[in-house]
Amino acid sequence: FIALISGFTVYYHNQKKSENLAWLLLNVSSAVWSFGYFTMISTHIYQVALWSNWILHQGAILIAFFYFFFIVALTGLQKMHKSALAFFFGLAVLFSLLNPTAAFVRDVIPKFIFQYAPDAGPLYIYFTIYFFVAALYALFILFKATRVAPTEEALRYKFVLISSLAGFIGGGSVFFLTFNINIPPFPIVFFSLYPIIITYAILKHRLFE
Repeated sequence: FIALISGFTVYYHNQKKSENLAWLLLNVSSAVWSFGYFTMISTHIYQVALWSNWILHQGAILIAFFYFFFIVALTGLQKMHKSALAFFFGLAVLFSLLNPTAAFVRDVIPKFIFQYAPDAGPLYIYFTIYFFVAALYALFILFKATRVAPTEEALRYKFVLISSLAGFIGGGSVFFLTFNINIPPFPIVFFSLYPIIITYAILKHRLFE
């Protein structure tokens, strides 16, 4: 709900700016992922868990693309990285088509304390690579922008950078169990910090004007 409120508030403020649209789409994707993950680990019904798994992974597929879109829009570097945008968009479409198949996620099964958790299919590793390459590439662009931007703008970028790290460390922690690596996703609590940090930057440092 925090993500949705933040996304729609920023977009409503200025619907013409591409970074505002990208922020909305990123937050909707994050809310979809969060809803799907919560429902999957909370339900006792197998079919609901399976549908929730598809929902959460659709959100995750879009998070990677829309985060990259958001960063290049925010830094004004869309034209410079339009080839990468097209490439990540193509991968997002491909993984969206694969999402409901057993090649992507084999099944939802008991893991750790959860009655249902995803079990990686043979193509899931490629999605994981796409997810983290898109995120790290965007973080690199953002980090470089903080080094050359004017002081106040650089400060706003730093808040986006901190919130991004919180979001990806928290959300990325769920990958371990999917690959049957026995590391519980306790860092997921950090995921909830990203919209809070961004909201602070909006109110205190005029992020998104």
